[in-house]
Amino acid sequence: MERSFNNFNDNNLKYLKQKLMENYSTSNSIISRTNSILVNTFIRLGGIDLWPDLLEFLINKLNFEEEFESSLESIHLIVEDCGTFIEDKNSDVKK
Repeated sequence: MERSFNNFNDNNLKYLKQKLMENYSTSNSIISRTNSILVNTFIRLGGIDLWPDLLEFLINKLNFEEEFESSLESIHLIVEDCGTFIEDKNSDVKK
C-alpha cells in the first residue's frame, strides 16, 4: 500500500476502506494489528479528508469490548502519526 497508494483510483480507495471496515472486528490479534496499521497508513498517505467518517467509526467501535483495543490502537496511531495534520484541519475550521 505504501508504494501504490498514489496510483489508487476512487474505486480502489472505496474497496480498500470497505474491506478494512469489514475486517475490523476480528479476534485474531495479528489481523487486528495489521488492520490498524493499514488504517493509519491510509490516513497518513491520503489524509483524513479521504475518509472523513473514519474517526466516528473508530469512536463507535470503542463501545464494543471485542473491538475496543484495536479501535484505541488505531486512534492512537492516527493521532501519533497524523496529529499535526488533524490539528491544522481543526484550525482551518475555527477560522
